[in-house]
Amino acid sequence: MSILVGGGTGQVGSAVVRALSSAGATVKLLTRDESSDKVKPLTDLAGVTIVKGDFCDSASLPSAFEGVKAAFLGCSNSEAQVAAEKGFIDAAEAAGCKYLVKLSTCGVEGYKGKDSIIQYGRYHTEIEDHLASTKLLWTVLCPNDFMQNHMGDIFGTLPLGIVAYPMPPSSSATIVDTRDVGDVAAKFLLEEDYSKHAGKQYDVCGPESISTEQLAKMYTSALGRDIAAVECTAEEWAGNAEKAGFPTWLAQAVSRNFADFWGKGKLDYPSSQAVLDLCAPQRTMQACISEHAPLSPPPASP
Repeated sequence: MSILVGGGTGQVGSAVVRALSSAGATVKLLTRDESSDKVKPLTDLAGVTIVKGDFCDSASLPSAFEGVKAAFLGCSNSEAQVAAEKGFIDAAEAAGCKYLVKLSTCGVEGYKGKDSIIQYGRYHTEIEDHLASTKLLWTVLCPNDFMQNHMGDIFGTLPLGIVAYPMPPSSSATIVDTRDVGDVAAKFLLEEDYSKHAGKQYDVCGPESISTEQLAKMYTSALGRDIAAVECTAEEWAGNAEKAGFPTWLAQAVSRNFADFWGKGKLDYPSSQAVLDLCAPQRTMQACISEHAPLSPPPASP
């Protein structure tokens, strides 16, 4: 029996694939494009088979679920997300898949819910309500925020000598590395008794509290030049995110994540105890910055 990874070319999904492969599992990686650059690094991993399929094409999913005992579901936030994830869930149930681990979003009060100010928080709520209505055993993982989301600093604001967010630079959050989330998901998928964590939603957070003020100091050290943390408005942040390619709705949602949650200290909390017991996240923001800061372009000309 194998484990199917839906969204296996994303940052968390690919980490799930790598962790399962390292553990000796038989893995199916579901992708729409078998020849994409994101798939290529995963094709030669031990025990991994690439299968073609599309969340939104119900006819492509039954064959992908053949011989599958458990599945991971991780989608990037998009306006097609609800239909896509519901389609995957329905296919899993129809195929007799026993267990599903779903990647969600921040689980703090107010972040999700039908009336959430975070649009993708509303999406996840609708999907999780649907998941709960099925016969599947399931576990939902709720990262509070990702370290890799700060790649926008690397290519966007660092050449200007700043990191800019719509929140006080002293506000802290226990953000987590996507690879740690992938490791956690793999551990749940490899459990022999799926009922142990069935019907549970677990927070997945990093090992330390980090502020953008501290972030700026880490960038300063890594780059050997001064980087300052500045506070901008939510409107300014969203506008710049749109210029960088974010759709308007997502730019606004992410700016509210910073202004209304991180900025108010609501993302500063530990992982759920079950996560700490099974696979406590260990990667630090310092390590992430040391890895990625050298990719940043040189300072902008005055």
